[in-house]
Amino acid sequence: EAPVAGSSTLLVGQLEPEGATLRLLNIGDCGAMLLRPAARRFRAGGTVAWPRVVLRTAEQTHYFNCPYQLDGEMEQAADADEVRATARVGDVLLVATDGVLDNLFDSALQMEVARRVPQLQAADEAAAREAVDALAAAIGEAAAATGAREDEEGLPTP
Repeated sequence: EAPVAGSSTLLVGQLEPEGATLRLLNIGDCGAMLLRPAARRFRAGGTVAWPRVVLRTAEQTHYFNCPYQLDGEMEQAADADEVRATARVGDVLLVATDGVLDNLFDSALQMEVARRVPQLQAADEAAAREAVDALAAAIGEAAAATGAREDEEGLPTP
């Protein structure tokens, strides 16, 4: 019986212990954003801890809906992007598939993080983990809601 061929996009990361360098290797249409909450004043008034983008991977596609992928022969491994940034205490790393990134603008992801910055930075580890779970659930639900409307004419998506 012939083996079944398969392929996949790939995003792997490493936080180096010395110097807090975050290294990401990406191939395909998965993505990552390193966000750093910092004080931001809005015209409407008030200051919030707004998660500004420190690093954002770029999608790699041959054409629409056809991402670069690795297969058993690893032909496209040389095309992988490696990006680095210095991570700081309080930063938020979002890693997502195209199911999220094709349906939500970066600003929507930043807004979801901004709503939860105090909880994400909680001193209590259990509370911070709960905030991470709540953030993941909110992002997943928002992406699914947009995806469910994909046939709606004029629906703006990234």
